[in-house]
Amino acid sequence: MTGAPRGHGSQDPCLTANARAETGPDARDRVVFAPQDSRLGERPEAGEMAQARAEASATLRRMLEAESLPFFPDILDSPDIADAMLARRVEDAVEILAERMSGRIRAGLSELGLADGKALAERLRQKPAAGLAALNAILPPGVSLAKAVADLVAPSLGLSTQAAQGMAMLVQRAQREEIWREKLAQQAARRAAQDAERAAAEAMQRRQAEEDAWRRWQMSLIGGSRLRQLLAITPTEFRRWLAEGRLPVAETRPAGQRNGQRGEGAGVPRFDPARLPELATRVPEWRREWQSVLKARRRASALASEKVMARVQACRDQALLAMAGPGARLLDHRLAMARPVRIDLPFLGVTAVETLFVLPDDAMAARVGPFPRGKAREQLRAAMMSAGDAAVSRVSRSLGATLAAWTARVASVRQGMPDTMHTRFTEALEKAVRQGLGTIGSLDPAPADRLIRLVTGRLEEALAQAINRWSQERDRHALRSETGLDDYARMFPTARAMRRRLVLHIGPTNSGKTHAAMEALKAARQGAYLAPLRLMALEGADRLNTAGVPTDMRTGEEEVLVDGATHVSSTIEMAELDRAIDVAVVDEVQIIAHHDRGWAWTQALVGMPARTIVMTGSPDAVPFVTRLADMTGEALEVLSFERKSPLVAEPTPLRLEDVRPGDALVAFTRTDVLRFRTLLLQRGFAVASIYGALGPEVRRAESERFRTGDAQVLVATDAIGMGLNLPIQRVIFSTLEKFDGRRKRPLTSAEIRQIAGRAGRYGLAESGVAGVLAGQEPALVAAALEGAAEPPEDDRLPVMPPWNAVAAVAQRLQTEKLRPILDYIAQHLIGDDPRLRPAAMDSARGIASFTDTNSLPLKDRYRYLGVPAGGDGPRMLSEIAFWARLHAAGRSISAPRSPIWKVPSSYSELGACEHQVLRLSAYLWLARRFPEHYRDTRLAQDERLRFNALIEQALRRRADAKAAVITEDDEDPRWAKLKQFRRGH
Repeated sequence: MTGAPRGHGSQDPCLTANARAETGPDARDRVVFAPQDSRLGERPEAGEMAQARAEASATLRRMLEAESLPFFPDILDSPDIADAMLARRVEDAVEILAERMSGRIRAGLSELGLADGKALAERLRQKPAAGLAALNAILPPGVSLAKAVADLVAPSLGLSTQAAQGMAMLVQRAQREEIWREKLAQQAARRAAQDAERAAAEAMQRRQAEEDAWRRWQMSLIGGSRLRQLLAITPTEFRRWLAEGRLPVAETRPAGQRNGQRGEGAGVPRFDPARLPELATRVPEWRREWQSVLKARRRASALASEKVMARVQACRDQALLAMAGPGARLLDHRLAMARPVRIDLPFLGVTAVETLFVLPDDAMAARVGPFPRGKAREQLRAAMMSAGDAAVSRVSRSLGATLAAWTARVASVRQGMPDTMHTRFTEALEKAVRQGLGTIGSLDPAPADRLIRLVTGRLEEALAQAINRWSQERDRHALRSETGLDDYARMFPTARAMRRRLVLHIGPTNSGKTHAAMEALKAARQGAYLAPLRLMALEGADRLNTAGVPTDMRTGEEEVLVDGATHVSSTIEMAELDRAIDVAVVDEVQIIAHHDRGWAWTQALVGMPARTIVMTGSPDAVPFVTRLADMTGEALEVLSFERKSPLVAEPTPLRLEDVRPGDALVAFTRTDVLRFRTLLLQRGFAVASIYGALGPEVRRAESERFRTGDAQVLVATDAIGMGLNLPIQRVIFSTLEKFDGRRKRPLTSAEIRQIAGRAGRYGLAESGVAGVLAGQEPALVAAALEGAAEPPEDDRLPVMPPWNAVAAVAQRLQTEKLRPILDYIAQHLIGDDPRLRPAAMDSARGIASFTDTNSLPLKDRYRYLGVPAGGDGPRMLSEIAFWARLHAAGRSISAPRSPIWKVPSSYSELGACEHQVLRLSAYLWLARRFPEHYRDTRLAQDERLRFNALIEQALRRRADAKAAVITEDDEDPRWAKLKQFRRGH
């Protein structure tokens, strides 16, 4: 129903043609509302009016029921509808009824979320039962749903006649489906009932069969006497084996119980005859076991008797030993006495060793006869002491000749040694002698003749050990001299031929020390800038080229040449040690203390052929640089710089809600950086991210975003502590601990100062602030900012084994395995030097282990050691080992490819892109050293550019962190390069 007024020509859904005929102009002559029709025109009383209204409603009800039209009884009984009928306005009554029914139906559909015909049709298609239930809830009771939908629901929703018919057909189909489902459910219920009955019958049959089998089995059981007859065993054996559980009892039946009756309690054991064959085979074995038990008991009884006799004899022996005094004991059934013997060595002093001497045979008479008493006892004791003195004197004379000969041999050995080795040889000999002689008599004194042999043998062993150690030390000294490791500075003759000037710029961050060094470099005719990171080498080259100083850029993976270049900017591992220049700047010199990479700073500072070497770093580098200057014999000039802008510590911990634009939040793992990035994105910040797994191009792009304001907050690891000048207002530490590749440890004061110093950069911010997140101690940051440099635990200079040392040790050890060669050099050739220490070389040692399994020449495997393997561990090392095997087989190695083309939408996809950049960087590093095998340089460079663009786009997201798709920016030149690459491949 639409609810609009209708005339006689309108199509009322509640009335058919016959019903409308009753409401025509002559309706008052054909419709009878009450028995006394003439009273309708008069004004009735209240009671009569109610009766008249009821009769009018009943008349309208009969009209609707005659046409089989649905209606709501409560609406039909409304007074206004009855009044319209009383006034002979049947059309108005029908109109009111239609409007109210239509309104109720629309309201019911709206409550069910079916405000239009499309929603109702979709409900009936997808969930027929739910749709029919919904219609039953809003339609009058006892009506045909299909007709009600066609006559009431469809017009109420404003549907056409054709749509109403289609809706009715849909309801009919839903009803048929519902009936079909009910039938299926009834059939399933009947089948389930039949299955249950069948299962119950089968269970009853099984129980009956089990009961019958149990009765038959009980009838077959036999008693103990029958079992003894069948097995031919004695009653004693039967009782013993029954008690031991060897005869399996099938059932214990109370006395008098018959077969087939269940019973409780202990009684007569019954046995299963089916077990007789098995028991018959075991009976002989059980009898043998019992015989052995009887024999053991007889032996134990005999031993007990012997022990009693032995205890009696022991008591007599103890009485004799007590008479002999302390140190007396029985040795090979004879009485012996322990006495100390003095061993005097020229360089060891006097050493006392106990020996045993055997008493005279007459003393043994007391062991088997009566104990001596009185004077006989004193005579026996005197005989014991006299025999002991004689034995000690005899042993001392024998040892004296042995010691004299041994001392002469030691003196002759010492004469053949250089004076520098005398002390170490004597120390080794003294240690070996003390260890050898200290074990003699420590547990049991030795007899006199055996003592002489022991002392002589131990002295000879000690001398042989000392000579062997001296020989090894002599060989190591010769090998160190041959490889140059005895004087590390002599390994760089070009640098030693120059009179170099060492200048150290020390100071905190933001003090201008690096700026002063770069100004000196710009003024030089030829120079080099050595940086710890590829990003810093790239920025150094840009800085010099922008200032008009033509500069090449070299790293392990790439080389950018400039026409007429007079300077070079490179990573410190790529330092040129054979070309003389005027000035070399070595940045971040405090990294010389690093356990793994510090060797590169030692090599560059000792071997760089520059007339002036300017080093920049924190005061923590002073002990190392001072030791290096002493080793090279060169003068060192130290210039101190002060910070140009103040740096203070936040007094209280901060919350993540306190982060504001211009802050840098520092974490120490990639996981934490990405987690904080997500939290800050959810708070509406634009975030830049910098961590170690990112390539230098992406780090540079992210820092530029923060520098230009495109990103409001920076989340980074301690990678920002070197080479990045950013407008950071405040540095916030999320934690004051980090994992350094070996263990999780607290940050040092120098590390806190280095990272916190990035806040308040001069020219970019007026001042800087350093704080911590809640859960950390702000006083630690304040103490670190105010504290001075701490002396290092080990100020020896780290070095890496050079190739000539590797080749010499390989020849000496007769091995081509690189890993044991590196370990030998670190332990024996470098480890003993008071000025040097071996670099940890964790990555290089791993690469050596992985590449030792192929046939690649040793020198080529040595050149593989510097390949950047990153933090992927065995995953990356195994791939490098695979490339090395292809290299050893003479095959070409293709650049690593990846099917990833879309911008990462999750952190796992981001990690996959980062790993691919690491693989490509390793490939490019190897391509520079083995171009004949690693030939896809151009492809690797394009691929690395592509993945850096994907990573950068993922990190540039400014929307909610839950966003899964990053659209491509057609105006971005990186995407233009990427699309060009796609078209070409």
